[in-house]
Amino acid sequence: MYVSVSDTIRSIEDIGNQSFTRYTTECLVERTEPLDTPIKRHKIAMFSSKIPKRTNQKSQIKKMRNDCDLFSKLYITCQTRNIDLDDFLMHENQEYPPSLAKYGVLRNGEKSELLNCMEDIVPWGKDRPVVAEIIDGACSVHLLEPTTAKTVEDYATDVFLPYIQG
Repeated sequence: MYVSVSDTIRSIEDIGNQSFTRYTTECLVERTEPLDTPIKRHKIAMFSSKIPKRTNQKSQIKKMRNDCDLFSKLYITCQTRNIDLDDFLMHENQEYPPSLAKYGVLRNGEKSELLNCMEDIVPWGKDRPVVAEIIDGACSVHLLEPTTAKTVEDYATDVFLPYIQG
């Protein structure tokens, strides 16, 4: 990849000049295209360009081929050494259990998935007394309308304090 990137960096000025001359001849000299026609973008590989990831299907096929190779080798080993096949198939033959992994990579869990499991274990505390309430001052000032208040003191005594105490 880096060879093609270095080649494009060497020729990037020529590519830009070619697209500029094409644009000027089409739009200004020959007038075959309107002036607001955009200059076409080039897909130029740079060093920061990411290498395309494998698709899930390709990963799945590769994983299945690896599993097939592994099973065939282990099956041949079981036949040549007189090992019980049922005993062999009882054990895990993957790095991680299928319930925790996908294509050989551990799944990332989410905290919300744990809520259903923890509801039965942790008691729900509805009867707890309120010790303190936290009020966002800026939010409550914008929330409350100064209906009859003319000064800040009027607003504090007539609107803001009743809201906090109530």
